[in-house]
Amino acid sequence: MLGSQANCIPPCPVAGDWEILLKEDEEPTARAGFSHPPLRREEARAGVKRRCDCDHLISRIQGGTMKRVFAILMFAALLGSGLALAQETTGAIIGNISSEDGATMPGVTVTIADPATGYERTTVTNTAGEFRFVALPPATYSLQATLDGFQTYKRSIAVDLGRTVKNDFTMTLGAVTDVIEVTGEAPLVDVTSTVTGITVNQEELSGRLPIGRESTQIALLAPSSTQGDTRFDSDNTPGQTLAAISGSSPAENSYQVNGLNVTNFRTMVGSTYVPFEFVEEVQVKTGGYEAEFGRSTGGVINMVTKSGTNSLNGGVTVFYQPESLQETMPDAWDRHNTEEYFESLEANASLGGAIVRDKLFFFGFIRYDDTEWMENRGARNTVSMNNAPYYGAKIDWNITPNHRLEGTYLVDETTLDSDVYNYDPETRTQLDYFGWGSEARGGENYIGKYTGIFTENFLFSAQYGYNAFDRTDDSSQLQNCAYSYDFRGGSSTPIGCWTLYAGSDSSDERTAYRADADWYLGNHSLRAGIDAEENVSDETWAYSGGAYVSYYDNGTRFTETASGTPLSPEDQLVAIRHRTTGGSFNTFSTAVYAQDSWAITPAVTLNFGIRWEMYENNNALDETFIKIDDQYAPRVGVIWDPSGDGRSKLFASYGQYHLPIASNTNIRLAGMEFDQRDWYVLPPGAGPDEFAFPTEIGEFITTVLYADGVIPDADSVRATNLDPMSQYEYIIGGEQMVGTNWSLGARGVFREFGKVIEDMTIDQALSEVYGIDEGALAYYLANPGSDFEGYYDLDGDGVLDPISFTAEQLGYPDATRKYYAVELTAKRRFADNWMAQIAYTWSQSYGNYEGYVKSDIGQDDAGLTQDFDFPGLMDNAYGFLPNDRRHNLKIFGAYAWDMGLQVGGYLWYQTGRPMNAISVHPTDPWAASYDVASFFYADGTPAPRGSVGTTDDMYSLDAMVKYDFQLAGLDWNVRLDIFNLFDFDAVRYYSETAGTPAGAPDESFKQPVYYQDPRRVRFGFGVSF
Repeated sequence: MLGSQANCIPPCPVAGDWEILLKEDEEPTARAGFSHPPLRREEARAGVKRRCDCDHLISRIQGGTMKRVFAILMFAALLGSGLALAQETTGAIIGNISSEDGATMPGVTVTIADPATGYERTTVTNTAGEFRFVALPPATYSLQATLDGFQTYKRSIAVDLGRTVKNDFTMTLGAVTDVIEVTGEAPLVDVTSTVTGITVNQEELSGRLPIGRESTQIALLAPSSTQGDTRFDSDNTPGQTLAAISGSSPAENSYQVNGLNVTNFRTMVGSTYVPFEFVEEVQVKTGGYEAEFGRSTGGVINMVTKSGTNSLNGGVTVFYQPESLQETMPDAWDRHNTEEYFESLEANASLGGAIVRDKLFFFGFIRYDDTEWMENRGARNTVSMNNAPYYGAKIDWNITPNHRLEGTYLVDETTLDSDVYNYDPETRTQLDYFGWGSEARGGENYIGKYTGIFTENFLFSAQYGYNAFDRTDDSSQLQNCAYSYDFRGGSSTPIGCWTLYAGSDSSDERTAYRADADWYLGNHSLRAGIDAEENVSDETWAYSGGAYVSYYDNGTRFTETASGTPLSPEDQLVAIRHRTTGGSFNTFSTAVYAQDSWAITPAVTLNFGIRWEMYENNNALDETFIKIDDQYAPRVGVIWDPSGDGRSKLFASYGQYHLPIASNTNIRLAGMEFDQRDWYVLPPGAGPDEFAFPTEIGEFITTVLYADGVIPDADSVRATNLDPMSQYEYIIGGEQMVGTNWSLGARGVFREFGKVIEDMTIDQALSEVYGIDEGALAYYLANPGSDFEGYYDLDGDGVLDPISFTAEQLGYPDATRKYYAVELTAKRRFADNWMAQIAYTWSQSYGNYEGYVKSDIGQDDAGLTQDFDFPGLMDNAYGFLPNDRRHNLKIFGAYAWDMGLQVGGYLWYQTGRPMNAISVHPTDPWAASYDVASFFYADGTPAPRGSVGTTDDMYSLDAMVKYDFQLAGLDWNVRLDIFNLFDFDAVRYYSETAGTPAGAPDESFKQPVYYQDPRRVRFGFGVSF
């Protein structure tokens, strides 16, 4: 919806409205006869009860929901295996032991031990000679197998996050005191899984490669991942880059930390910030993931944090990027990038060890960031500063070898401060200071988890988690200075004294519970689980100065005023938009899954699972606004190990995935949103005053009321026949070990949206079917391209009447996104002092709907994007989507000399993104009311999506040199990282604004807006013990 462009990021204010709030008990200053209707917090929160107790969450799975939970758990039992209600934070070792004559060996005692923590477990092989160790924290384990009459077998095995290591071996006749120690590493191929992606140890990877200091940078190393539109970065988690995975938008990923979902549930863009110093391993799932993972149609970024060991370990690291060595982007059409600067200092300290040897361990860290950068936008410079400590700790208690408690605490609270100055573009001179802005982000996170192994075949775990995120925005000019742009003469110029376009007192809180268990029987290994979340979004929001004020040339927009005075194309107009939102909004999410991994033969594994999900979103009165249940998501995978030795696999998988309804939808459609835009003639000689309000207004033209400030009846804003938002995925592939250290892989991927949930107007259908006057602006949450059933007050008596339309009457096409890809990979683990990895992806993403964001205009308004607001907006909308990157190549590797010197590099290349031409719709008055928002050239010629060409191909080489040495009994290192070594400056995004709101050609069309990141130089220093 047009209001949904509130989350658009400049420079596209034409298509958008923007957000924030007034301070408590303060009124905006009246200007030119207008007054902004203030949002009172007592109104926003009156009668809203926040329900965060466990009993309430349990009540959410009573009745029909509990019956479905019970049915899926019964399904698990009928599969004859067992339960594994576990979010993936561990790995496993399995194997089969045989004698030299090929006979299976029951009764062998197998022991694994982690020397660093003293953790040890023992089992005995079954009648088939099989052994299994599950729920192993990522570490390097020593495995030993003994049986009288046979030589003892020993091997060191590294267990990675989410990976099952298959280690089959043969025992040799001899004395048990004789030891055969295998020194080679286990095969790289996981022959039990269809999951695609990468898993890495953070310290090993970042110690060998030039890489950014946050986990999404690891996700960008995975095949089929690309960087999301950079316009989404600034409004969410400072310092976090966004990844678009396997053709999905960057708002469809799931982020997990030690089993807790830390995804931004308001807009689905980004997550809690987890500093590198706290991360042990990262697993990036790009597809084929199991039924235990949901709430995602993109990828899963799964992290586990560091833990202490028996040894006292600690360290200090410092990373510095001096301003004098950082390059800048070339100038763009509306900004002087060469006048900008960037400087960053990051300091970390950590300490871990044993409180009680072999039993109780701790790890803690603190990170301090001091980053400052300046950005230019036309007539203003903004200097931003992020100075904040991040800190966290982990406690692990091995009560016994079979029972473990874990506690995690993380704080990522930070405040992004900004100072804004006037700037003279002609002389390139920074002028006077006129205000500050402050954006608070992040919050506290804590997790408690119990894991118990009750028998060799049964494991149970339970977890509680809390995740908070502040979204408060404030500025020095919030009370008086309107958010304002001047579009006259084809320009797009910010004017006035606003620093942040809006102000807010907003926050998000998540409370999560889950229970986990494993039960193994024969050749079956079932996973099943249940988890519940209650998410609360508090919102108080308004434009800076209480209004969005914009100035236009009339062009072809209006022919006369409300009183009938004719208007010419040369007349000037002013539009004043008042918008506030507020309330406290609960959303509930429950999921149950069951999955069986069945080893049909030693070489063939069948994985079959099903996931059931329920989402309930409440309005500002805590009444159900929308509830989607009966979301069944089957997952099927088959893996064949042709050689039978764990060195190769062929696999295929099918999966269905569902995406939750973001709380942004509650806030926008089910709260006390007031949104009204008034149009006036701007008299000759009048213009904006120092606060950007007009010095004088002329005749009134029209008013558009988008929302009246009253909490709507749920039936008046959503279809009653909604289907869940879903995606289907098919993968076929193979992987083969070559030698002892290389693996080669190939995969084919197809993904397609099933149903999509978006807001859309039904005005056209109301007019044609029921004769309701145009301009009702009836926004409903619905499935575009499907028949519609719902309610509308047809006769104006205040009572909702049932209505229905066919898809044809509504006039919307199906929401479509199709993704095809072929992935080729080659991986060499670190051995003989070097490692390398190569990934090439050919892909194609096309349709008319990107997903939960709209990169065309920088809009991150999940579920309420501009798409499908009017049928005319979807004219010419089918084509190649923003995340279409036809060719994507990534090569990285490292080499280390024995004397401590090491070099690493990362070379990447990707083709450009499709470009569009966007103007005012020439024939559809509804679509034209959104100004520059339709796929047309300025002269009204259709411009199908992606038909204008592509942005530049991008490529870069990042390089690192590092020296490790010992001094005074400590381990030291110094390093130099250079990102974009050759300072390539491809254009990442061109202006797609082909026409002005007045209907004239826009001079910015096809002009560069953003370039790839320029060369950055980073020095690093570390000392550890």
